[in-house]
Amino acid sequence: MGNRKLILVPMKDPKRSKSRLRGCLSELDRELLVLKLFTQTIARLDEALKGLAVEFEVRVVTESRKIDDICISSNIKTINSDDRKSLSQHLDYAARQVAFLNFSAICIVPADLADPTVKDLQRLLSYPISNGEVVICPANDLGTNALFVSPPNAFNFAYGKRSFLKHVKLAEAANVKAVILPLESIKCDVDTSEDLEDLLLKRPAFLKKVGMN
Repeated sequence: MGNRKLILVPMKDPKRSKSRLRGCLSELDRELLVLKLFTQTIARLDEALKGLAVEFEVRVVTESRKIDDICISSNIKTINSDDRKSLSQHLDYAARQVAFLNFSAICIVPADLADPTVKDLQRLLSYPISNGEVVICPANDLGTNALFVSPPNAFNFAYGKRSFLKHVKLAEAANVKAVILPLESIKCDVDTSEDLEDLLLKRPAFLKKVGMN
């Protein structure tokens, strides 16, 4: 296996995203929100990579034709998986594919991070990861908001509630060294109305910029 590294950005079909925001946003506004967060994440990653000596490729894992079209227009490769699969199953599939392509490590970065800074993304991506190691950035709610692992398919993923704790246990069971890297701007995603309120307190014009009332 070589030393090629890959960033994976999982992106669900926008029309089926953020169901927990149904009480405060319309279907159209939820779609606009997730697309804004997705394009923001891709842009921040692109900016972060320009300042690093380490080279990464970026691919989006999606079952959505709309996201596929957006990525094609932006020259971003995609990995397409069955839309009936869970997030963990999508990423397990992608990890097997990229391991076959001789990538030495993958860094999974969610598409719905609230406001990741370039500095924090660079700290994560520049971590000198070794084979048999995983770097995990926990979310505020003990979810997993970034995961950098070598080899890519070192263990199966377990995204969902308190997945940070699950991933630590899975790494231990697979004899993979777990490194905890708490990065402030990567702790926050946008899943609930409280998350959205926190984002708007910091960036009041965020929704207006994407045409939302």
